[in-house]
Amino acid sequence: MKEETGYNIYEEKIINKNKEEKEILEISINITAFMDDTTLISKNKKQLEKMIEICHQFFNINDIKANVSKYELIKINNEKEDLIIEGEPIKKTNSEEGNRYLGIFFRHDNKREVYKKKIMSIINSACNIFNWKKLNEKQIIAVWNIVIMPRIEYQLAAIVLKKWECDKLMTRINMIIKKRAGLAKTTPNFIIYEKDILGVKHIYDLQMEMLCKNLLYQANGNNKLQKLFKIKMIQEQKNLWTSKCPGELETLSFRKNNWIISALKMLNNEKIKICNHEIKDYKENHRIQGGKIDLIELLEEKDFATSIQSRKLKNIMFLEDILEVDGITLLKWKHLCKEQGLNTKGKMPKWFKNIESQLIEDETGQVRRIKNEFIGRAQKENIHVNYFDGDEKQDKSSIITWNDEGEYPIFSIDKKRSQSKKYKRIGIHLILVGDHYDLNNSPRLKECQGCYRNISKKKGNNECLI
Repeated sequence: MKEETGYNIYEEKIINKNKEEKEILEISINITAFMDDTTLISKNKKQLEKMIEICHQFFNINDIKANVSKYELIKINNEKEDLIIEGEPIKKTNSEEGNRYLGIFFRHDNKREVYKKKIMSIINSACNIFNWKKLNEKQIIAVWNIVIMPRIEYQLAAIVLKKWECDKLMTRINMIIKKRAGLAKTTPNFIIYEKDILGVKHIYDLQMEMLCKNLLYQANGNNKLQKLFKIKMIQEQKNLWTSKCPGELETLSFRKNNWIISALKMLNNEKIKICNHEIKDYKENHRIQGGKIDLIELLEEKDFATSIQSRKLKNIMFLEDILEVDGITLLKWKHLCKEQGLNTKGKMPKWFKNIESQLIEDETGQVRRIKNEFIGRAQKENIHVNYFDGDEKQDKSSIITWNDEGEYPIFSIDKKRSQSKKYKRIGIHLILVGDHYDLNNSPRLKECQGCYRNISKKKGNNECLI
């Protein structure tokens, strides 16, 4: 079936932030099928109707009858338009209990409670049988481990349960086994989970095994699975705005509609990581290049999540992004905004203040030189210099600076084009305030009242033109 009729997932992978190197990842999914269960996936109603028409043409050619009354529909972000096939409307649309596919119930809003209720119903059904059947604890444990747990494992393909949720689900079966084994209710649960004692399988342990297996399968599976896994990882990398691989981070949070990231979070809780960067990875093709120190290494945990939007808006990912050209001087917040061409209004964010207090050697903040431990680790790879061109049209009142040999930088407010053949443009001369020049901080400037550089014909008007 043509890929243009399917659901397209598109993402841009940042390879090198400073060099603006990117890689386009795109995947189209239009159909999944297993035996007689077929699912058509499309981004809108028109494309879905086209796909159904192609299927029905195939059915007619091969003398196959499809029961339209059994069709089910899941609509996401569109609850108004009804789907009518061969004059018959699809009735089972966005079912409250979920639409069943291969034994798993999917909801349009991906509500977790649906999957939890299904697992709970499996456990309750088993426990109800255990309660009235004359079985000893060993028989119950055998049925639980061999029959019930595989059914639960299958449902876990659609949800990642937290530790406390797994403990809660195990409560009823724990009580039944303790009662049949003649153990007190207060008996610690680890006794029945211990392999050498009773050996009851815990849902959480089962989930950990399954997550490791499934994540590795997705990361190393067929082309579409690999690409989908890669896209999800890149999306999370951008959501966190970090150069690091999400597989190596511990500061991940659960994602409602992202099974892969939620799975990584659970593995991280158990100190299990799918990416190992203790050994130098020369390719590092899943990390963003462009700097040596990622800002999240310097941010406190409380500032990490709250600063994401601010860092992303300012395009700040590395320590090098907030340093001056010399690589040892920290930019002021307003200068940083100015460098990015953004509005300088508003307060300095709290996360940047914390970075300042952590990096700047001078506690008074007068000298913005960073501490020695960070010098050398940071490397300013790309220095963006806008060279002044007298023939180009300049912004109104833009400040131009240049160096004369043996002197401090010269500053000027660009005013107009010169009529003289000797000069291209004329501007107002600016001089540094005070006798002491602090090269570690941005200078304070004032208009010069007149000096040897003045080219104005009117020498007595207290205006110095250069």
